[in-house]
Amino acid sequence: SGEWVEKKICEVGKVITGSTPSRSNPDLWNGNFVWVSAQDLKSKYIVDSVEKITEDGKNTCRVLPPNSVLVTCIASIGLNALSKMACATNQQINSVVCNSDNEPEFLYYQINNNVENLKMIAGQTAVPIINKGQFENFTLMFPNTKPEQTAIANILTDMDNEIAQLEKERDKYKDLKAGMMQVLLTGRVRLV
Repeated sequence: SGEWVEKKICEVGKVITGSTPSRSNPDLWNGNFVWVSAQDLKSKYIVDSVEKITEDGKNTCRVLPPNSVLVTCIASIGLNALSKMACATNQQINSVVCNSDNEPEFLYYQINNNVENLKMIAGQTAVPIINKGQFENFTLMFPNTKPEQTAIANILTDMDNEIAQLEKERDKYKDLKAGMMQVLLTGRVRLV
């Protein structure tokens, strides 16, 4: 029961490749529906996007449910994130809508941990690319049960939150030091 198993991504959930509404039709753009491209994959969760599409634009795309795992498969291979709301993506991104047996947060971390292997599939071409079939057949290791996947994801999420907190502290101290240097290294404040 406690065994780990190898699963193809297509066994973990449904893979959906994004698309771009026609740029020549202004009615599809500048709405308020989140449309994700690689530039939006900067942190673990997607809560917004640089570009947005209209309802009409949304109707030309494949809409992803919340908790979809987004992975870049063209150019900058292996950037990944979890959507916190329904969204659509461009064709650079393959998304996985996990089935009920699999934990999206676990898949997110497992892909993060296997980016180098993903890059090897893409090969050394001018523009590295992993097609949908290659992505669907990419294998990862999973605990047999969803509760174990969730437990692992929770530990890693807690660690991410702790790191984010420490980085905030570090940034605060860097700002404080910069301010101190400003007054101490200009003679504005004298110590002796």
